[in-house]
Amino acid sequence: GGAPVPASLVTRPAAPRLSADAAIRSARRAGGETDLAPGTRDTTSRVLMVTRKATWLGWETITMSADQPAVTYGAQRRTWAQTGARCSSVAAGLAALGVRPGDTVSVLAPNIPAILEAHFAVPMIGAVLNALNTRLDAAAIGFMLQHGAAKVLITDREFSAVVGKALGMLERRPLVIDIDDPLGS
Repeated sequence: GGAPVPASLVTRPAAPRLSADAAIRSARRAGGETDLAPGTRDTTSRVLMVTRKATWLGWETITMSADQPAVTYGAQRRTWAQTGARCSSVAAGLAALGVRPGDTVSVLAPNIPAILEAHFAVPMIGAVLNALNTRLDAAAIGFMLQHGAAKVLITDREFSAVVGKALGMLERRPLVIDIDDPLGS
């Protein structure tokens, strides 16, 4: 569903594109959920320990407020339990795509539900979230993707033009996952 991907992005074989829903379906076919038990600790890296703690605090919010509203966006209404399940699916999808602890996942999106999910899902697998400012130009985005060694870029289709230019500047392009925002411009 959604708008077609601009040809300038599709023709770049080094930057395959998936929709977020396709990534989730891929993860489910590959075995479902990840091991995301609260309090899970990874002693190999101080950064990962901090990330796991932040993830545990997020899960505490999700479980203690499971029936409370978490997302209200257009016609979408989700509880914290539903949001937590989506975050787990996104985390599993990223893991199925080969994202490992310490890898960088960049996100370029406005304040929409998908960015909330990324803020929980990326740390769930021990990866580093690099949230990019939507007002940046292609040169700045390209620099940040290259410097941060982004393995994956999750981006709203609204930014396809600037993302296409930024990807054209990179020596090594990340896997690109498109967000199909039904309320996007």
